[in-house]
Amino acid sequence: MAQEVARTDAQIILRDGQRLITKPTGGIGMTPVVIMALDLLEEIADRLRAIETTLAEDRASGRVKQYSFAAVGRHQVMVADAIHRWLSISIVNDGPNDVLIASLEATEDLPVRMKRNEKLDIDFKRNVPGIVYVSCAEGESASGRIFAKL
Repeated sequence: MAQEVARTDAQIILRDGQRLITKPTGGIGMTPVVIMALDLLEEIADRLRAIETTLAEDRASGRVKQYSFAAVGRHQVMVADAIHRWLSISIVNDGPNDVLIASLEATEDLPVRMKRNEKLDIDFKRNVPGIVYVSCAEGESASGRIFAKL
């Protein structure tokens, strides 16, 4: 079953950055499928621009965000930020006991055991997912802070 093509003097509207460009189709008809595809492409382009803006803001913005943790025993506590990526972190163990710090990101600094009142600086050298795991020895607890450079 052939689809009927409407021959109209429609215009295709393109977005070049923030500027709209209209181009006449020269009387070439467009099927509803083509029109829907163009609408879908425009929506995809809008979403990609939003992602690009978010990533540009995230790239070495120089902002520092603080997180807190409280670990009890061998139960791992995940300190995570689902929105921001981390370029580097500074971890402070406020005690009263040692903590074990781990991350899924490959770095020679982790995993590491931190003593009470110790500070550790880790430079990931690139933006990585903002996730760190903290735990203590059985029967111990500790709290601390993480300062992440975004």
